[in-house]
Amino acid sequence: MRMAVAAMHGEAFFEKDPRKLAEYSLKAIPAESNQAKMIRDVLDLHQQYPDWQDAWKALQPKWWLKDGEPVMKLDVRINGAYVYLGLLYGEGDFWKSMNIAMRCGLDSDCNPSTVAGILGTALGMSGIPKKWAIVRDLPIENRSIKDIYPESIAWEDIIDATVEAGRWNILQHGGYVENGLIYIPHQTPTSPPLEQTAWVELPENE
Repeated sequence: MRMAVAAMHGEAFFEKDPRKLAEYSLKAIPAESNQAKMIRDVLDLHQQYPDWQDAWKALQPKWWLKDGEPVMKLDVRINGAYVYLGLLYGEGDFWKSMNIAMRCGLDSDCNPSTVAGILGTALGMSGIPKKWAIVRDLPIENRSIKDIYPESIAWEDIIDATVEAGRWNILQHGGYVENGLIYIPHQTPTSPPLEQTAWVELPENE
């Protein structure tokens, strides 16, 4: 899933259409993988159903439920499907996309955040609705990692660090800076060989 999402982030600098971004992500993962099959399923359901909730219902028995019960408490495939549902049915609308990804359930913090990151890259800072700028004024408390980062982190520090890491990566791969603008070379991802993880069902008490 990370490779597919990374591909969408990279392509979002050049493409704004959510469906084209979803289709592009298939280039980064093995075509025979379950992740690719899931993405193709969501793309097909998007064409079949005008309402995202109908597509959501169709995904459950194939990618999460067995005899009406979850196969696993959390599964990257179904969470990934919710990211794609948000992107496709959100139709480029920042709030609508996040809202759908959140309402799908499960990792309802990570999934809309992933959607927002991809759309934010496609829209650029000027394209993100101004009402979301208030988020940058809120402190970030690291409750789960206070031993590493005991103090709150400012959004501006995160943004600056992210920009610097991205700038370094771009310059290392053929990009350049001219008159204050960063020029990004367009690259097509290459799918790696398929690697399967063997899932082990643990007893309820473990």
